Amino acid sequence: MLYIYPAVLYEEEDTFYMSFPDLDILAEGENAEEAFAKAKECLKAYFKLAKRLDVEVASPSTYEQISKKHPKNTVLMVDVNVNTKEISISDVDKEYNKFRKMFFHN
Repeated sequence: MLYIYPAVLYEEEDTFYMSFPDLDILAEGENAEEAFAKAKECLKAYFKLAKRLDVEVASPSTYEQISKKHPKNTVLMVDVNVNTKEISISDVDKEYNKFRKMFFHN
């Protein structure tokens, strides 16, 4: 499945950060390219884990929405392709999901 989410690039001193505001994900790197590569890895790992744990994922904001909120930063649309058929859900995952739903869902 293809996921596309807006990301915001920040530079602070000698470190670059890339965040996905919709998902509360933050990656960092020594340069913009490294921050972008790590952000893609984090995004892919996030969706794999969300699938394993049967977690509802927030819908992506539009480029325009994020650009308005972060007018001084570079905003990029980042895509990752996750093959959800290859994700195996372990017995531990299933037990965790039952436990989590008991306490956090009606």
